[in-house]
Amino acid sequence: MKPVIVADIGGTNARFGLATAFDAKSGRVTIEQKRQYLSADFAAFDDVFACYRESLGALKPVSACVAIAGPIKGHQVSMTNLNWCISGPEMCRSFGLDHFEAINDYTALVYATLFLDASSLLTICEGVVNPTATRCIVGPGTGLGVSAIAPCNGRWVTLSGEGGHITLASTGSYENQLINYIAPEHGKVSAETVLSGPGIRRLYKAVCAIEGYPESARTPEEITRAALSASDPAATAALAMFCRLLGGMLGDMILAFGAEGGAFLAGGILPRITTILKQSAFEQCLKDKGVMSHYLDDVNVALITADDAALVGATAWSCSGLERRGK
Repeated sequence: MKPVIVADIGGTNARFGLATAFDAKSGRVTIEQKRQYLSADFAAFDDVFACYRESLGALKPVSACVAIAGPIKGHQVSMTNLNWCISGPEMCRSFGLDHFEAINDYTALVYATLFLDASSLLTICEGVVNPTATRCIVGPGTGLGVSAIAPCNGRWVTLSGEGGHITLASTGSYENQLINYIAPEHGKVSAETVLSGPGIRRLYKAVCAIEGYPESARTPEEITRAALSASDPAATAALAMFCRLLGGMLGDMILAFGAEGGAFLAGGILPRITTILKQSAFEQCLKDKGVMSHYLDDVNVALITADDAALVGATAWSCSGLERRGK
């Protein structure tokens, strides 16, 4: 295959790589020349793309597939948590590309689940996987990504949307107290309002206010470290609630998509708190769905631990083009 620039563009990080080989049958994907940049260091996507392309020296690929945190509508893409606007036709003109394609970052991630091996996954809830059935993915990071992929007439079709912005559901009085504390500042409390990096800070503030704890930690990173070291009871409570709410939300997505092919977790937060996640009520809340609880008894949940998973998905998408071409 001709080299393709692939990228994973989020609100915090911009990851790039050069895809040089893809074998759909074996699942083998080769990505070289990987680079990671801080998104905030660049005023526009064109700037970080130019920086990466220059790092390749004399090699000037003419195709690119970019996974972006935001809805994809037509050729113009505006990112959800970053003030960047990306135009496919303009990228082709500016950089002499023959082909430029933007896809949602969680479209890339759920597509990557078809090709990731066991070393890229950590089992959170062990269950039964139907490899030919629908699978879904949820991932808290700067925002909250959601997607699914389903078999259709011998091919896989991604089901993309903005599921992170559904209304957050509570299942108890304490959860209601937390949500009611957060609501006045943010209006509608969506799942992303709480299940994200900024959401950890909001949960922490709410716990401190309700329980009378001092706010000792200021950032999501500080709160996470305090919870991992058990040095701050408010941080411990906030992360425990984060995992409870995430479990409930993922359970809703499994039911909505009929994800008998398994559910996946992703994002930058969860790999750092796997101990807390496994010890929390995550699985209990995931499966606590009343008359439909039995549907979730055997669900398999795995956490994607590979940093380059979205690059793998973008490579596979670019090379196969199943959905785009209807083949």
